[in-house]
Amino acid sequence: LGASICHPLGVKDPLGSLTIIRHPMFGDDMGTKTFDDDVINLGNKVVENTAIMQLEATVDELINSTGDAMKVVNKEMTQEAAGYFLVHCGGRKLGIGDRINEVHEQLVKEANGVPFITIFTFGEYGYHDHSANACGGLMLSFTGIGKEQDTLKNLIAGQWVDASDGKVIEVTNPATNEKIDTVPNATVEDVDRAVKAAQEAQKGWAKMSIHARGEILLKFSDLVEQHKEELATLLCKETGKPITEARVEIGQQKLFVHGYVEKSRHMYGNVIPAGSEPGQEKTIQITEQCPLGVVACIIPFNFPSDLFGQKVPSALVMGNAVIVKPSTYNPLTLTKYCELLQEAGVPAGVISCLSGDGPVTGHALAEHKGVHLVSVTGSTRVGMETMQTAGKNLTHVMLELGGNDAFILAADGDVDLAVEETVWGRLYNTGQVCCASKRFLIHNSVKDEFIRKMIEKIKTLKIGNPLDPTVKIGCLINEHAAQVVEEQVQKTVQAGAKIVYGGRRNGAFFEPTILDGVTKDMDVAKDMEIFGPVIPIIGFDDIDEAIAIANQSNFGLCGNIITRDMKTAFYVSEALEVGGAVINGASFYRAAEMPFGGWKHSGIGNEGISTTLKEMSRTKTIVLKNIL
Repeated sequence: LGASICHPLGVKDPLGSLTIIRHPMFGDDMGTKTFDDDVINLGNKVVENTAIMQLEATVDELINSTGDAMKVVNKEMTQEAAGYFLVHCGGRKLGIGDRINEVHEQLVKEANGVPFITIFTFGEYGYHDHSANACGGLMLSFTGIGKEQDTLKNLIAGQWVDASDGKVIEVTNPATNEKIDTVPNATVEDVDRAVKAAQEAQKGWAKMSIHARGEILLKFSDLVEQHKEELATLLCKETGKPITEARVEIGQQKLFVHGYVEKSRHMYGNVIPAGSEPGQEKTIQITEQCPLGVVACIIPFNFPSDLFGQKVPSALVMGNAVIVKPSTYNPLTLTKYCELLQEAGVPAGVISCLSGDGPVTGHALAEHKGVHLVSVTGSTRVGMETMQTAGKNLTHVMLELGGNDAFILAADGDVDLAVEETVWGRLYNTGQVCCASKRFLIHNSVKDEFIRKMIEKIKTLKIGNPLDPTVKIGCLINEHAAQVVEEQVQKTVQAGAKIVYGGRRNGAFFEPTILDGVTKDMDVAKDMEIFGPVIPIIGFDDIDEAIAIANQSNFGLCGNIITRDMKTAFYVSEALEVGGAVINGASFYRAAEMPFGGWKHSGIGNEGISTTLKEMSRTKTIVLKNIL
């Protein structure tokens, strides 16, 4: 960047406003203006530079000092400030060019979640050979871009509003405990206003053609793509999942939207021909799918973007109005999604967003007579309560609930494959997955090998700040969730199990943990669902014994079998009392198209592009009596 570094840098901040920066280190004598005159910030106020320092040092001293410099700048930041670290590293004589990655890793570690831009230049000594400030080291400054302190609002009838009583919920970064933002804590009155507005707006939305509704949703998909990095960063911060996983999840939105829009264009009705039964020789019957009305989508914290993508586009494209109820813990990304839907052209009232406590907001949605479907992904307890409440009005429900999936490794199974699938199927999203494998039934002949290789693999997985792209294991949604996991592990140990790896908690972080000596009569082998990175291992000698242990749970979401024998694979798959059985892979498998859903206490209904549009609509039969 040597010669061009004096030119403005266009920067997108996490909130999407554009900031153009020329840095004061170059001075007016180099053809640029000073910081105060030359920050163009759309919609934000400017906070002046809070710290500038120069380090004349060897490269090793530079790397060691970077963290201290970051901490000084962090300390100087005000609560109102938000922005970027602008880091300049240079000096060919110091050999920084050979150690860029090392410097960058230290910056990632110490930035504490604040975005930064690193500029490496390679003059003889520093930034420019002729620069009066050439120091052959590092210059670190904080470019402060202050956010207006307006909090996010709820979306009701096309307007962004506070809760009727003015109360808010703080949203914090679980990895750092830092406050990110606040959202309204919706009241029963707010729910009633949103439902009534949705009822009225849905009438016009339903009259719009399927292809016109689809075009609006495709525009929404394009907007998500345009903002995907800032959305992924926001999702990472408010959820604690690794940034790499957050990027994948945001990227999936395009798949869901395009899939449901395309499927809706092929929701053909049926024709029951004349004469199909005695007395109907002159009558033809035609079926069509009609909107339900108002759909309440209650979305959990663990995969908010994915489950928004399954529920909201499918409901909207079928002509329904939608009220989104995000998790209390991480509602920010979904609030932004609703904002983008509004920008894409979804009419006022057709999309609403209500943040609020589940026992109040969720309950009020489930019991409202104006709601025609409640789609819930959450715990079995929440699902049962929702079904009981909705049943008073015969309101339809879709429930994707908890699971305690069995992972079966047969004697002939590929142990290395089992280890890789365990990392994917149990440790992804730090174990906070409904269909994660949670009970590991390992044949006794390969159990020791599996544990040894599992420990070796876990040791290679980096745990840390989820914003670090090299981190594989982030934190849980909050410290309370980690405390619950800790208590469940302790309870299992007290019942006779042994911790062979892990078991320690630090705030909201809980390290991957392996429990050996788990028996089939322990709670964890039945219905105690551990929503965290814990691998309880149960030995078995006979495949029918493994099936019996798997089926003793009241849950029936998914399960899996790893074996080289396809007869055994299908035998187990058919015997498992689950909605989805995976052969030679972990139970954590949910393709966008598949009719995902659980048996027993794991849910009612199916969700996926192949089936959801039926769930989001109702069938009408038009009879042409004696037409022939």
